[in-house]
Amino acid sequence: MRLLYYLAAVICCVPVTIRAWNIFTFFSTKQENDQISLYPASPLEADPALLRNRRQAYQVYQGGDTSITMDKTGRVESGPWGPWSLEKECSKTCGGGVQMERRSCNGECTGPSTRYISCNIQECTGNVKDFRAIQCSEYDDTPLDGNYYKWLPYPGKNKCELTCKPDNANFYYKWADKVIDGTRCDHRTNDICVEGVCLPVGCDNKLGSAMKNDKCGKCGGDGSTCKTVEGYFDERNLSPGYHNIIRLPIGATSILVEELHSTTNSLAIKNTTDYYYLNGNYQIQLTDKDLEIGGTLFEYDTRKNLDHPFEKLTAKGPTTEELIIALLFQRGNRDGAIKYEFSVPLEDEIPYIYKLDQWSSCSVTCGKGIQTRTPYCIENTSGQRVSDDICDEHNVTKPISEKACETINCEAEWYKGEWEPCSASCGESGTQYRVIYCHQIFLDGKRITIDDDNCSTERPTVQRPCNRFSCPEWQAGPWSACSEKCGDAFQYRSVTCRSAKEGEEGKLLPAEACNNETMETQRNCNLGPCQGLNFITTQWKL
Repeated sequence: MRLLYYLAAVICCVPVTIRAWNIFTFFSTKQENDQISLYPASPLEADPALLRNRRQAYQVYQGGDTSITMDKTGRVESGPWGPWSLEKECSKTCGGGVQMERRSCNGECTGPSTRYISCNIQECTGNVKDFRAIQCSEYDDTPLDGNYYKWLPYPGKNKCELTCKPDNANFYYKWADKVIDGTRCDHRTNDICVEGVCLPVGCDNKLGSAMKNDKCGKCGGDGSTCKTVEGYFDERNLSPGYHNIIRLPIGATSILVEELHSTTNSLAIKNTTDYYYLNGNYQIQLTDKDLEIGGTLFEYDTRKNLDHPFEKLTAKGPTTEELIIALLFQRGNRDGAIKYEFSVPLEDEIPYIYKLDQWSSCSVTCGKGIQTRTPYCIENTSGQRVSDDICDEHNVTKPISEKACETINCEAEWYKGEWEPCSASCGESGTQYRVIYCHQIFLDGKRITIDDDNCSTERPTVQRPCNRFSCPEWQAGPWSACSEKCGDAFQYRSVTCRSAKEGEEGKLLPAEACNNETMETQRNCNLGPCQGLNFITTQWKL
């Protein structure tokens, strides 16, 4: 059984004119809040409507070589067609390529003269670079207006044109009207480009295939190999800041996290070491964005999308590392109401679960602190406690074990900053300073500077002496003998940098530790004229 695509109509090429355009009158989009625009001298992008019409000219053929095919008009294929012959070899060695075959008609024929066949559909192994990225990098050695760039893929108007963006620059350029056949149209689907047109591909990497991944990430599966975890995060009286929602285990698929009502809060993604991939350190992504995180593509939809005014995160998975979805809660919102769901393989499901101790007392007696509770692993049927390593080895999702807590406002106290570097490395004047001020921490974690009179204890010192010891100095050795017995010559001596610090006197130091005014290491000398001294020659002897 083969899956083929036929070209059933004549495809006309769209003429491309090279001319300068104002950056802001053509196509532009916002990414990371910067204006990314088509380069003024770039070839223009084709009209997407024309490409949609071209896509309709491709007809699916499924069956053996003797099967009857139909063209787009519905007429039965007929006529004295010749045999199919290979026109183009497979475009890729793995991951789903395309090869093209043609045939000739020896009279009046109906039906397609060109067909495209899926080939090398096996998945690529190892660390394989993105196929579109490889095509962009081919232009790294091609100057653009005299400048060289490192080119990266960029999503232009048309998915099957080769549009690339320089690293660290705010424009993109169309290098080719068509990417190589077999290039993915985008990262969201399996569809590939064929002759500049985006055509549907199943999860089996075959053209025209209708096979899809189930919620478990299995191609053509029925969803029976995994279980779905669903839940809600609806904590009350949240304080401003980050709050963990759910941990995603390794192997999670069909991930969905979304708000249930419109807020000014933001969803965030981090790993187990608190490194944020999205919306960390209070730096918020304002526009929709696709992010490669944990081995899968996360689609981040912000509330700027009018079709979906609530924030949403989706990913197909499977994830290759444990991830934490968090909520950045902002003052003035209602309670954070979040729905989440994801699937995990059944082979990872064992009869063990985590249970939780009671919440600890707040970590501080005033201001904003942290409460924790200890998760522990138990055998699900007997309730007997077992080693936590058993749950970890089987990727059992660990529940949230930390939350913010508020107590009472703190009393006013002195804030002591870090000491600044010393003003001198040696000598008698070295001094260092630090910031001291009176402040108060309130139960919501807010810190306010107030008058010094509000602090009841003595104000700490703001300066102190430092590095007050003798500076290193140059020390010279004795002069050498004159380099010649008569006439002009030189004397030499060694000069080294030595410590003068108490307890380290004479310790050899690098030359840069002493001042630049070094001592001379060479001087002239003369032991008198060389008069009366001559060379004489004698007869050679055998």
